[in-house]
Amino acid sequence: MIALIDADIILYRVAWAKKDETEEEVVENYLDEYFTTLQSSTGCSQYIGYLTGRNNFRYELAVSLPYKGNRVKKEKPVWKDFLRNVLINKYHCIVVDGMEADDALSITQRVFMKDNIPCFIASTDKDLLQIQGEHFNFVKQLWTSVSDLDAAKNLWTQVLTGDLGTDNIPGLPGIGTVKAGKIIESVKYPHEEYRTAVLNEYVRCYGEYDGIQKFTENFMLIKLLETKEDFLIPAVCNFK
Repeated sequence: MIALIDADIILYRVAWAKKDETEEEVVENYLDEYFTTLQSSTGCSQYIGYLTGRNNFRYELAVSLPYKGNRVKKEKPVWKDFLRNVLINKYHCIVVDGMEADDALSITQRVFMKDNIPCFIASTDKDLLQIQGEHFNFVKQLWTSVSDLDAAKNLWTQVLTGDLGTDNIPGLPGIGTVKAGKIIESVKYPHEEYRTAVLNEYVRCYGEYDGIQKFTENFMLIKLLETKEDFLIPAVCNFK
């Protein structure tokens, strides 16, 4: 199987946690360990890693609140730039511009599954659970198999709840994961029916015009790309 690695997660987990060690120690004792453990835990021999680049399209879509605006005043991790360069130059992670690493993972997993190429997404990010297929949480060492139905439920649940804490995306007032789950489970058939049910909740809360606008904004911010015209899947790398 090919590991599709969310390198953003690895970058920030190491960069935030380690401050008082040398560059060599940070790489050898922490960054390298993620790749070594991922390979040994899953038995995969190849991978593709993605990092988020510039000009994320979501910044222009966000109207209600600035996308990721809650992160602006946070201190920059000490090792961020250094580790980013190591991920690019040593581990050959691909920087994707115009979107997020999550979008690249979404597109790649869909293409590989369509072509019957065994793969899985390696991340801790719940947003990626809107993608059908195999997922491996490399922190909890936990496998999750997401069906097409599970993926739809996860997507529409998040459109209801938003993602205020992480990405500054407001959901519907008073709707958390429990209430959102009940709304989704009350829908008899998936996909378009989920869309209708969630849209109705927005209209009920904000009225028809504002409800449609806010629903559309949140959906487009939360939904990961399924395809991108100029995106090319890179060659796989071998674990060392």
